[in-house]
Amino acid sequence: MKVSFSELDLKQLTKISQWITNGKWVEELIDICQGISLSVPNQEFPLIYAGVLLARNNQVDNAIKVLRLCQSSVFGKTLAEYLSETHSFSKRVKTFKEAKPYDAWMQTEIYQSIRAGVLEMVKHFAKQNPPHSLDEPTIIDIGPGNGILTVEIVKQLQQVYPLRGLHLILIEPSEEMMALAIQHCQASIPMPVQITPLCNCTLQSLTSKDQKIIQEHQPIWFINASLSLHHIPRELKVPNMEILNSISTSLLMTEIDENLEELEDGSPELIHTVNEIYSNAIQEVLNINSASVLDKKSCIDSFFLADAITVLKNIQELRVEHWISNSQWQDVAKYAGFKVVKTTPIVSSIPFFTLELKNQPTSDGLN
Repeated sequence: MKVSFSELDLKQLTKISQWITNGKWVEELIDICQGISLSVPNQEFPLIYAGVLLARNNQVDNAIKVLRLCQSSVFGKTLAEYLSETHSFSKRVKTFKEAKPYDAWMQTEIYQSIRAGVLEMVKHFAKQNPPHSLDEPTIIDIGPGNGILTVEIVKQLQQVYPLRGLHLILIEPSEEMMALAIQHCQASIPMPVQITPLCNCTLQSLTSKDQKIIQEHQPIWFINASLSLHHIPRELKVPNMEILNSISTSLLMTEIDENLEELEDGSPELIHTVNEIYSNAIQEVLNINSASVLDKKSCIDSFFLADAITVLKNIQELRVEHWISNSQWQDVAKYAGFKVVKTTPIVSSIPFFTLELKNQPTSDGLN
């Protein structure tokens, strides 16, 4: 969803940023926005750009007035509603601190496409890489959420091998999510399963004690990381991937194929990318028939809007969402000592991909 603004586009958008600094009457800004015609398809973007800049500049009331004029932008309309309720350009709750909003996300077509891609990757990997033992091989799942996908991964493995037991190491920052993941795994995995929970932590915050626990359970069959590694800041991606390489010879990862790291704070390119991605995500939640209006709103507010506001409001180092593209992830993996076995795009309204990585001997270099 990369966008390229023409020189004329940027010149026109500069009128908006200049007004944010020096303007007095929001009606004047609205006239400026409505008088701008851009080369990009989204002709409401000047309103969205102005609304976000106003919110970043603590002019929330003016931001609401501008964003309420959006007719087609789902993100613009949703952000206007959120600002009207909160009167603050900040997230109300920590993303997925509670597990309930996750349920609506799992019903979206985007999630179902991701799920299918993950399971296909797991099947491909398992056929080529048998476990060291059928009795209790160890798998690490980074960011298992409520554990439902973890269960499905295990059942996929059981279709390939007659496993007699399994050991799961779960790395999850949310206590409520971890409790649900353990509950789902114990109730739904049809064989003996030992679970080692590493809670209140992320990959980059693993303690020496946590790493010792992992080392005690070697060998690790593989590590799964579904939509969890993009939270690692760019400068820490290689060191953290090196840690994963030292833990297991195989890493199966799923990520968004989008690059935020090269986009400057408050830039038209960043705001346009966020608008396009989160408009699609929010629309998918709104399209769900089996979720209540309250559950949809909870998912949107505590997940998508929380993430979007964090990206738009903060300097790059504090964005939390540190997306990079598939090709950039492959470069990171190679520098960390992995080789790419297979990568597959996931077809959905937002670009995702799966990436199967395997340890390569140091002598192989980066070729």
